[in-house]
Order: sequence, then C-alpha cells, then structure tokens
Amino acid sequence: MTANTKGMNVPFTDDDELDQVRRAAAAAGMSTREFIRQAALTQANAIPTAFLKAALEAHAYVKDAFAEILPEDGRPNEAYRAAEAEAGRRLAELDAEDQARGTAA
Repeated sequence: MTANTKGMNVPFTDDDELDQVRRAAAAAGMSTREFIRQAALTQANAIPTAFLKAALEAHAYVKDAFAEILPEDGRPNEAYRAAEAEAGRRLAELDAEDQARGTAA
C-alpha cells in the first residue's frame, strides 16, 4: 500500500547543489524526487541498521564464547536450529526488500 502523504519542499542553497543531486539521480536511474526520498530513508534507517549489525556481531561473539566454555551446550537442538534458520531467512528477505527500496544503510 502506498501512502499518499505530502512531503516537504527541500530548498538548495544554489543551483549547483540541485544539479549535483539531479546528476546523481540520473546516474542511479531514478527521478530526482525518488532519489531524495530514498536518501532520506537511508539516513533515517542508518542508526537502527547499525544497531542491528552490532547486535548480530555481539551475538556471534557471545555464542562462540559460550560454545568454548560449555561445549556440551553446543549440541544442535533441531527445533532451535529450524527457528534460527527461519529467522535468518526472514532477515535476509527484509534486507533484500530494503535494498530494493534503497532504504538499507
């Protein structure tokens, strides 16, 4: 569903700035309006994306540390592994959707 929400006009300090944005949009194969929208969304999502990346890295570190300390707890639990695989698949889908929309950082 596409929201038809009014945006805001973005003033540029000179024509060179706007021309630079227009050239970048053309190089990306999109309209200037879409280019600016996607740039704003990318910036808006930068912190949550960075947080998620850091959380996943921390999880990998802790998981490996616990596996080293308690190797007996590292035995595969099929139900957990299936849930983990499904979560990973869904995260990859969401990331691909964000990339397609140009909202990933």
